[in-house]
Amino acid sequence: MLQAIGALLPISLAMALSSVPFLTTVILLLSPKRDSTALPYLLVYVVGMFGVAAVLSFGLASLPRHVRRGTSLGVVEVVLGLLLIALAIIEFLRTRGREPKTSNAMLDRVATFGVWPAVGFALLLNVRPKALLLATAAGLAIGTANLSPGEWLACLILYTVLSSVTVSVPVIMTLARQEAMADRLVRMRDYILEKSGVITFIVLLMVGVTIFGAGLTNL
Repeated sequence: MLQAIGALLPISLAMALSSVPFLTTVILLLSPKRDSTALPYLLVYVVGMFGVAAVLSFGLASLPRHVRRGTSLGVVEVVLGLLLIALAIIEFLRTRGREPKTSNAMLDRVATFGVWPAVGFALLLNVRPKALLLATAAGLAIGTANLSPGEWLACLILYTVLSSVTVSVPVIMTLARQEAMADRLVRMRDYILEKSGVITFIVLLMVGVTIFGAGLTNL
């Protein structure tokens, strides 16, 4: 179980530092409809994240043992690591030399969301290509670790809690102390809009190299 947790930590960090869910959360919390949208959005986002990782890890755990070990696992990890590294490089090239954005058309629409659009968007956030790649990495870490049902569930909960912390903490703190959080949310929004490309590149590269290296040891 400790090995699975160790593999999950960098993946959870990458998921937590993903800029789109965090920015979506901040924009919703700055909107006039935050009291009605924030909690449903948070709940669906967390449940969706748990569900995607659970399906992937259960599917991998159901494979024959010889498939989950050795060369087969190594090939999957190498491919997944290369995909994450490629995604990091694409993000770096896409944002290099570009002036930082002070707004985003998609996020401007998020500010107008009611409950159902917010819930639907929370679901979509968990099936983005980057989110699916990271969820697959988490599924590999959990599903190939020969865990008991209790350990499997504990790892899934840990992954979900850590990965969603940059969404859950702002929501809870804002609903508890709206006036105190208003200025902080604006500063966080502006910082992430400016630095999201660099953060995404570093985190994806780190996770990609880690998974790629783990795959090489299993070949």
